[in-house]
Amino acid sequence: MRPLIRASITGVIAALVGMLVVLSPVGMALEERFGLSWLFWTRGPVSPPADVAVVSLGGDSAERLGLPQKLREWPRRVYAQLIERLVEADTAVIVFDLRLDEARDAADDAALAEAIAAARRVVLFEHLERKHRPLPGTMDGTAGVFTTEQLQSPLTDFAQAAVGIGPFPLPKVPARVSWFWAFRPGGEPTLPVVALQRYAAPVDENWRALLRQAALPETDVLTVHMPLGADSRSLIGAAELAALPAHAFVINAARGGIVDEAALHDALTSGRIAGAALDVFDQEPPPDDHPLFALDNVVLSPHSAGLSKEAAIRMAISTAKNVLAGLDGKLDPSMVVNREVL
Repeated sequence: MRPLIRASITGVIAALVGMLVVLSPVGMALEERFGLSWLFWTRGPVSPPADVAVVSLGGDSAERLGLPQKLREWPRRVYAQLIERLVEADTAVIVFDLRLDEARDAADDAALAEAIAAARRVVLFEHLERKHRPLPGTMDGTAGVFTTEQLQSPLTDFAQAAVGIGPFPLPKVPARVSWFWAFRPGGEPTLPVVALQRYAAPVDENWRALLRQAALPETDVLTVHMPLGADSRSLIGAAELAALPAHAFVINAARGGIVDEAALHDALTSGRIAGAALDVFDQEPPPDDHPLFALDNVVLSPHSAGLSKEAAIRMAISTAKNVLAGLDGKLDPSMVVNREVL
């Protein structure tokens, strides 16, 4: 038995030492530096998925099609024809990783916009431009560097015709297991995420049903933070509220209309949920006789939850970036109400 005990103790000690090494800064650095390459090496090559196609447009394509070598010089009518062919092949989502933020031949641009709109499945690339500006400091140097990021959206006709747009920021370092490109720091989905969302759209209702069945019954606090759109209006309705446990609270600090107010009132008065907190309403300002005003298990605020110190700092930074972008003549048109002045 003694050899077995010694072997067991040795194994436990080795496992603990291994865990400490992996969790240490040195171990984490080794994992980030070599983990992904080791994973790929041990896994070996895999076959590409049969339901994904990458259409590469480069020098070989230009030679075979008799087009200019530089992709940006291709007539956009060619892109329109490609979209039409992909639609004929019953492609679920078409993603263009190309800059389309400058006008070209009017007829070709019109043909491309028409093809994008007719396809109803095209996701477009949004160029992310970074600029580094020195901050004035002492006479001997600068106080630091101010970095700005400006999204260059596709032309309005293209953007409005597409089902989604997104940037694709790639870090300027070798691939590491700690790097991924799902969302930017501000929370905006990147191009792959937008494409995946569009691809999964047909099963969205199934996903919501699974959410009601699995997640909502275990939810103590349901908090909503998302834009209001056609796909999010009344996202939290009677069925979702009924799936919550009786002690649950609902918080909406996003936009009025995402939570069905009539269904929420019914859930609160019937005791199906314990309480709610709303910073937004479907109609703002809400009427004086709003039914939720009469309930004592609701906390209400006048669309002011975003007036925090952190939000003020972010708004100031965003304003400064927009001023700099305007001075450079690269202001995002979506940030301007009277776009005719641009």
